[in-house]
Amino acid sequence: MNILILLYKLNNTNDKEQFEVLKEGFYEIMPIKINKILNEFDLKFLLTGTNEIDVEDWKNNTDYEGYNKYDITVINFWKCVTEFNKENRRKLLIFATGCSQIPITGFKDLQGNGNIQHFKLKNAGNTDELPKSHTCFNRIDIPPYKSYTQLKQKLLLAISEGIDGFTIE
Repeated sequence: MNILILLYKLNNTNDKEQFEVLKEGFYEIMPIKINKILNEFDLKFLLTGTNEIDVEDWKNNTDYEGYNKYDITVINFWKCVTEFNKENRRKLLIFATGCSQIPITGFKDLQGNGNIQHFKLKNAGNTDELPKSHTCFNRIDIPPYKSYTQLKQKLLLAISEGIDGFTIE
């Protein structure tokens, strides 16, 4: 209830009827018993997910198109991700999905295009190009780069340039 009172005060509305409808809708998805033990930080966490990126979970919940997990490009991709610092992992996640956080249940429940949409690496493009992302589909088109160094250089450039575009947080 504390969260709803806060929302009520923030909205600064005197229309109790609208507030009651909001409260009823909230309690349909968040039972009163649960609400009494949650604070606003818990609710935010449930709604927005976590920004802690577990690379193994990401890897285990990735689909491939034109690649398999044993291809050198895929191996080099995951080596890059593992070596990235938290900020570059976050940039990569935003680049691929448009979101800076993942569901609290992990990458297996990653949303895209209105439903669960696993992250996907697709073999596409030529090695002179940067990787391309399709955020609605949680997909990166990544050319079959010749070396780890080339892949890392192109990937870092792709996730660093134009990252301030449309994102959902």
